[in-house]
Amino acid sequence: MLDIERSRQHPLPLVPHTLALGESRQMLRDQTVRFGSVRYSTPPGLVGQEARVRVDGDELVVVVDLSHLVRRPEWMQGPAGLTEVARHQLSRPGRPVIDLSHYPDHP
Repeated sequence: MLDIERSRQHPLPLVPHTLALGESRQMLRDQTVRFGSVRYSTPPGLVGQEARVRVDGDELVVVVDLSHLVRRPEWMQGPAGLTEVARHQLSRPGRPVIDLSHYPDHP
C-alpha cells in the first residue's frame, strides 16, 4: 500500500518554499533589512543579498542563503547554505533595531 501511495506523490523540492522561510527582503547599504517600516541590523558582508524575514513570536528572524556569497564574511562559521544571521525583538516604525556587534568597525 505504501509503495502505491509513494508512486503517486510528487518529489519534495530541493529548496524550501519561500513561505517556509518568510518574506523576501534586500539587504540595504547600511547593513539593515526593512520589515514593517522598521530597520533591523544584519552582520557585515551581506549588503545587496536577498534575505528572508519572518516573525517568530515577538522576534524577527533573518535568514540568508550564504552559499550565494562571493566572499565569505569573517564571522561566518560552518557550512554555507540557509543560515539564520540575525534575530531581533520586534519594534515599531521610527524605532530601528541595531545590534552593535553587527558593526565591529564602528567607533
